Amino acid sequence: MDKEILQIHMVALRGMTVMPHMVVHFDVSRESSIEAVQEAMVGEQKIFLVTQKDINTENPQQQDLYEVGTIATVNQVVKLPKHIFRVVVSGEERAVLQSIDASKAYLCAEVAVMDQNASGGETGAVIEEAMARGLNELFFQYAASSPQISKETSARIGGISGFSNVIDEIAANIPLA
Repeated sequence: MDKEILQIHMVALRGMTVMPHMVVHFDVSRESSIEAVQEAMVGEQKIFLVTQKDINTENPQQQDLYEVGTIATVNQVVKLPKHIFRVVVSGEERAVLQSIDASKAYLCAEVAVMDQNASGGETGAVIEEAMARGLNELFFQYAASSPQISKETSARIGGISGFSNVIDEIAANIPLA
């Protein structure tokens, strides 16, 4: 089955990654990012969010970005002082960056949507479920020794099913600093 290819507005994120199923906010001040968000709001409110490799790069090119990002829905945009926009998004699905069009005032990306439901049939589903259980067990061991992860968060993640959902939630909740 061929991957779905989309042309979509893009924002290069500095120092953060948005995963599917996450609802997060971030601030944008780069003119091309503000334009991309505003253009997305006019249309279907979809935007491709991809993380920069170096947060100090002001005008990132494709080689300055990670290959995999997240297609998100823009839920809200709030204009703050000093020409900063706070954007609230909901991560929807992963996509692979194919190319960037920088010919407009904003970045536009061509992305290939990743098939989240692809598994190796019945055997693949069994393997994924076993991997999800193993990953949950490792997370519980880590959470028990880390004061930064609350018992509520640990319990909530323990109740999640589906390998990709477990991965996304753990990635969103592990403190990396």
